[in-house]
Amino acid sequence: MGSTRNDEEPPGHDEPRLIGAYDHYHPIGPLLWMLALHGSRAELLPEIAGSACYRTTPGLDLRSLPVDGVHRAVIRRMRDQPLSVRDIVDFSGLRPEAVARLLNALYLQSGLIVSRTLPRPSDSWLAGLGLRRRDG
Repeated sequence: MGSTRNDEEPPGHDEPRLIGAYDHYHPIGPLLWMLALHGSRAELLPEIAGSACYRTTPGLDLRSLPVDGVHRAVIRRMRDQPLSVRDIVDFSGLRPEAVARLLNALYLQSGLIVSRTLPRPSDSWLAGLGLRRRDG
């Protein structure tokens, strides 16, 4: 089935001259975290945008990431209950752009659960046609 590698070898091709030195390999998680928080994108990624509530995944490990106190408090709250962007803004005092960056960072760590919410009746496509749902 192929050779097994130990933890001291860099990933890559079996031919040593085709791969870089082991000390040139680093985890990508911290880089993605910093790019999401400090890069040029200040809006939610399309994959997680829209009417939604957000939670963190149960096994989210933040030990290798530079998480500040405000972000840590938001993440802790998101473990207990799903929150919308507006909920996070109101709770934390962060600007909406900062909340979007945090949610993007969590998504890129595979640490975000997105729950789609139903639109308000005024946002429905029926309302756009001038039709209204009848209850009962």
